[in-house]
Amino acid sequence: MRQKVEVCEILRRSEGPRLGPYMLNDGGSAKETLDGIAANWKATIAEHGCN
Repeated sequence: MRQKVEVCEILRRSEGPRLGPYMLNDGGSAKETLDGIAANWKATIAEHGCN
Protein backbone atom coordinates (compact mmCIF):
# COMPACT_ATOMS: atom_id res chain seq x y z
CA MET A 1 0.00 0.00 0.00
CA ARG A 2 2.81 2.38 0.84
CA GLN A 3 4.34 1.88 -2.60
CA LYS A 4 1.01 2.77 -4.23
CA VAL A 5 0.89 6.05 -2.30
CA GLU A 6 4.45 6.87 -3.37
CA VAL A 7 3.65 6.15 -7.02
CA CYS A 8 0.62 8.44 -6.81
CA GLU A 9 2.72 11.22 -5.28
CA ILE A 10 5.27 10.92 -8.08
CA LEU A 11 2.52 11.03 -10.72
CA ARG A 12 0.93 14.09 -9.14
CA ARG A 13 4.21 15.95 -8.75
CA SER A 14 5.39 15.26 -12.25
CA GLU A 15 4.41 17.80 -14.85
CA GLY A 16 2.09 15.45 -16.61
CA PRO A 17 2.74 14.16 -20.09
CA ARG A 18 5.67 15.79 -21.83
CA LEU A 19 4.85 17.33 -25.17
CA GLY A 20 7.26 17.03 -28.04
CA PRO A 21 6.96 18.50 -31.53
CA TYR A 22 7.05 14.99 -32.99
CA MET A 23 3.65 14.31 -31.42
CA LEU A 24 2.03 16.97 -33.57
CA ASN A 25 3.32 15.62 -36.88
CA ASP A 26 0.94 12.69 -37.22
CA GLY A 27 -1.51 14.48 -39.51
CA GLY A 28 -3.98 15.15 -36.69
CA SER A 29 -4.74 18.55 -35.28
CA ALA A 30 -2.80 19.78 -32.28
CA LYS A 31 -6.00 19.82 -30.22
CA GLU A 32 -6.79 16.17 -31.00
CA THR A 33 -3.23 15.23 -30.11
CA LEU A 34 -3.37 17.12 -26.82
CA ASP A 35 -6.75 15.58 -25.96
CA GLY A 36 -5.33 12.13 -26.60
CA ILE A 37 -2.29 12.80 -24.42
CA ALA A 38 -4.49 14.13 -21.62
CA ALA A 39 -6.72 11.04 -21.82
CA ASN A 40 -3.67 8.76 -21.68
CA TRP A 41 -2.36 10.68 -18.67
CA LYS A 42 -5.67 10.28 -16.82
CA ALA A 43 -5.68 6.58 -17.67
CA THR A 44 -2.16 6.19 -16.28
CA ILE A 45 -3.16 7.82 -13.00
CA ALA A 46 -6.34 5.70 -12.82
CA GLU A 47 -4.33 2.53 -13.52
CA HIS A 48 -2.33 3.18 -10.37
CA GLY A 49 -5.54 3.81 -8.39
CA CYS A 50 -4.68 7.45 -7.76
CA ASN A 51 -8.01 8.96 -8.79
